[in-house]
Amino acid sequence: MNTKPSKMKSCRLLRFGTTLSIMTFIISAQLLQAQYTFTKTNGFYPGLGIGIGVFYPEDVNEYIEADLPSNIITSYGNTDIYMYEALNASLTYKIKWIDITAILEYALGPKWIIITNGTNHFYNFRRISPGLLVNFYVPTGTGRHALFLGGGAQYHFMKFEDITRNKIGFRVNLGYCLQFNGISVQPYLAFNLANAKGPETQGTYIGTEQFDRFDLNYTGGQIGVNLSFHKPIAHR
Repeated sequence: MNTKPSKMKSCRLLRFGTTLSIMTFIISAQLLQAQYTFTKTNGFYPGLGIGIGVFYPEDVNEYIEADLPSNIITSYGNTDIYMYEALNASLTYKIKWIDITAILEYALGPKWIIITNGTNHFYNFRRISPGLLVNFYVPTGTGRHALFLGGGAQYHFMKFEDITRNKIGFRVNLGYCLQFNGISVQPYLAFNLANAKGPETQGTYIGTEQFDRFDLNYTGGQIGVNLSFHKPIAHR
């Protein structure tokens, strides 16, 4: 589980780049003033998205604490995983005020622990989550843009170290759809329910910590932006 300090820098750059990309997409969308008329009332189109999430996988964090030497002094932050980055690809069919989206999302929650005068440690809690979402649109103003509210189900394949768990979970999201010629920008907020409980055991020890059941939990909030590529579609 050793790692080089350069990996920690890569993690910082990934999180900074993700945040900067979200801000850039939102600001750019607000500045675009392309003129158009609605020529479509339905459409099928691809999309891409990025996001940042917050969560607290309790058993994972207890594992990390138990796995580390008891007398360590970290030189950077704490030992808990509480943030993750997410990427997704999607295919959507939209007809006026409703869409149906098939999504494939990858999320990773890395943790580099830099130890003063010791061996550095690296952990990564990740998931792959295919799913199906449905969104409902409420036009604003002239109908060019719209609020949307929706949700659906995803099947989560989660892994931490050599521990794997699979579980169906649910998602709700709220956002705003900005349509321009050839592109739609959708900043969003989401909440994911994704908790895969482990089997009951007689007691497994990691260091001095005993686990009667080890859960992988990706439940938490997420903020991000989705991009889809299509001509404007009427919301009503």
